[in-house]
Amino acid sequence: MWKPPSIEGNKGVATAPEKGKRNPPAPAPRAGLCPASFSLLPPELVFVVVAHLVSASSSPHAALASLARVNRTCAALVHPLLYAQPAVTSLKQLDSLLAAVEHPSSDTGDEVKGCRVEGKVFASKGYGVRVNRVLKACSHIERLEIVGVDDLRAKHLVGQGALTHWSLLNSSFRPNSHPSPPSLAPFLASLTHLTLANVGLPPPSTHLTDILSLCAPHLEHLAISSLRDVDGSDFRRALAVLVHRGERLASLMLGFMTEDQLRAMVQPVLPRPDTAPASLLLTPSASPTASSPCPAAPAPALSLLPALTQLTFTLPLPTPALLLALPPSLSLLTIRPPYHRARRAPAPAPAHDWSTGAAQSASAPGTPVTVFGTSRAELLSVLGRERAAARPPPPQQQRGGAGRRPSYTLEQLEEEEVVLCAVEDALGYPHPANGGWVAPRLKEIRWEGRALRSAEERIGALMERRKRAGVGDLAQ
Repeated sequence: MWKPPSIEGNKGVATAPEKGKRNPPAPAPRAGLCPASFSLLPPELVFVVVAHLVSASSSPHAALASLARVNRTCAALVHPLLYAQPAVTSLKQLDSLLAAVEHPSSDTGDEVKGCRVEGKVFASKGYGVRVNRVLKACSHIERLEIVGVDDLRAKHLVGQGALTHWSLLNSSFRPNSHPSPPSLAPFLASLTHLTLANVGLPPPSTHLTDILSLCAPHLEHLAISSLRDVDGSDFRRALAVLVHRGERLASLMLGFMTEDQLRAMVQPVLPRPDTAPASLLLTPSASPTASSPCPAAPAPALSLLPALTQLTFTLPLPTPALLLALPPSLSLLTIRPPYHRARRAPAPAPAHDWSTGAAQSASAPGTPVTVFGTSRAELLSVLGRERAAARPPPPQQQRGGAGRRPSYTLEQLEEEEVVLCAVEDALGYPHPANGGWVAPRLKEIRWEGRALRSAEERIGALMERRKRAGVGDLAQ
């Protein structure tokens, strides 16, 4: 009886066959994969391989770091993707990134398009100087996010006019730091999106006004929340900058504001340092004429933002006074509760040694993403993908097959009811004192609260009432 041959050194050695049967031919030797054969592939095919490996990996950055060490072809292809959006969370990682971008024989700094620098509050000494060095070495950076840095100074912010998105979160400037050094102007020269949330500006501080003065002419989106150290007078000066110089500000997000800041938004706008046009100081819907001997009342600062079309409030905002001060150009009003998250938090990038390209640890696995194309933008979207949110358990089935609604506290219900009543009173009826309907170009009200079941129906009835009154025709 014939037995299968055993392989010894790529040669087939078979046992003696049975009588009358021929010995089968030995299998052909299997050629080993030559390491240079992968380098001979066209870059387009290598890119396809990279795309599939990255999309199937639970840690895309770690997969890219491994691919960068395969050969020179992979390194040249993966290197720009690996350094396009670095994220560092410790001084050690920041020093590794600095070693990579400051290397004299490397152009890694030109490949960095976005960066996230995250420190630990009360334990981030030395972050500011290192941030300065990163921004100097990465002259083409477009997006910068600074989180949890407590020793930041305005002089640490340098740039070459390429930055478009800047987010400063859970951080604070050093007390008595110079607010407007020469390096701050080129840093904000091309800024279009600015986010300031939970930022400490110790008095005496004019950082907010100085920052807005530099970027207001080309600012398109502004998000402000929890500016705990900005008093009413400073906030009023910042609003005056937006009114007089924010010709392109189309989107504004407001949340967690103090009473002084709220009052500043409904107070008359401060005049320009040089001159103050009379048209900016009057109510937009009314102007002094011969038939009205009494001069028009000064308009609230919020209503004078010239190009604002999208406004977002976080509960318990907006108040009735803010609703009556909505600008005439507003077309979209969004109201969201503080417990609402419109976007899931992105998965943290793995700890990475940027000087050597080695991944130190892998991030938590996420939802598998299939890359159908092979473009650089699609690979970058995989690197910045969001972690799969933990799916809630299936709702307990009640009698009749209906799922149980999530429970909300009485405080949440009362909070949404108060704001919804204020919206109905301010936007559902004309106000002669304000010259008619508030926000005549308003097309949509997005209510993102979930506690009040009747909210969507009441918002729909409000918009239908405005439509019947002909207010919607003004938006055409």
